[in-house]
Amino acid sequence: MPKFSFIIPVYNTEKYLNRCLNSVQNQTLGEFEAIIIDDGSTDNSKQVIDNYLQDNRFKYIYQINSGLSEARNTGIKQASGEYLLFLDSDDYVSLELCEILSKTVEENIDVVKFQCKYIYDNREENVNDGIEFKDTGTSVLLKLIEIKSLLEPAWLYAYKREFWKENNFKYIKNIYHEDFALTPYILSKAKNVKVINKNLYYYVQVENSITRNINYEKTKKKVQDIMTGFEFNYEKINNNENLSNEFKKIFNSYLANIVINKGQELSKIDQDEYYLNLKNKNIYELLMDDSILRKLKKLLLKHNRGLYFRIFKR
Repeated sequence: MPKFSFIIPVYNTEKYLNRCLNSVQNQTLGEFEAIIIDDGSTDNSKQVIDNYLQDNRFKYIYQINSGLSEARNTGIKQASGEYLLFLDSDDYVSLELCEILSKTVEENIDVVKFQCKYIYDNREENVNDGIEFKDTGTSVLLKLIEIKSLLEPAWLYAYKREFWKENNFKYIKNIYHEDFALTPYILSKAKNVKVINKNLYYYVQVENSITRNINYEKTKKKVQDIMTGFEFNYEKINNNENLSNEFKKIFNSYLANIVINKGQELSKIDQDEYYLNLKNKNIYELLMDDSILRKLKKLLLKHNRGLYFRIFKR
């Protein structure tokens, strides 16, 4: 059994695939398998992939275009590694990722969180919590929320496959922000999570990426899908009797802030309808108000949304 299973969905990313797959093939620790899910590509991605299939650690699966969530779910079903890693095909990873993680997961933990870099055409940006610790999943989640960490992307973590299977985690089909809809819930279920201070993932800022290209219809769908993720997490967390009321209070405020800020991507007309819907669903009431500043922000948001966002732009 390999130590790690890379799950790599591919859709029309021939330009970036060599860099992505080379970063996997040239790992300093070779105990891995790479499961490539071709999600109905129409470019030359398959020809690029073929160059790697002579390496028996690489496996190829073709499926009719079904979206990122279903591609990941397909890859997970085929995985045999001890830990799962997700890699988007226009990104790449540190050549030492497997070696560094192998030393960390010897502690028999459910989830490892590492750090990343944003890669632009002419610069790099470290996105790093600057901390390293181990705790229960709920404690780690609260800490990441507190420090406003980048916590939602699936590719920031290594997940113990048995832990994944035991909880029957699945990405929701046909939605954007599928990571937001699942990652917080995964962390809440983990007994042990380790955060390490290593930049191991390279998130490439590609203007025309399939997953990052934006038009207004996509924007509206993304806002709608954030609400889907909100509803999923809210139900899972608040129906769990094993979680404390204090945890739920902080987590609900985190969820509310996500959906409130997301609405700013909409047009003025659509914003009015969106925020009225949030108000009718009492989502504003989920915001923390345990300090004077938070009380003020909550009051301002309810009564003068425009001023709130001018003062407290995220």
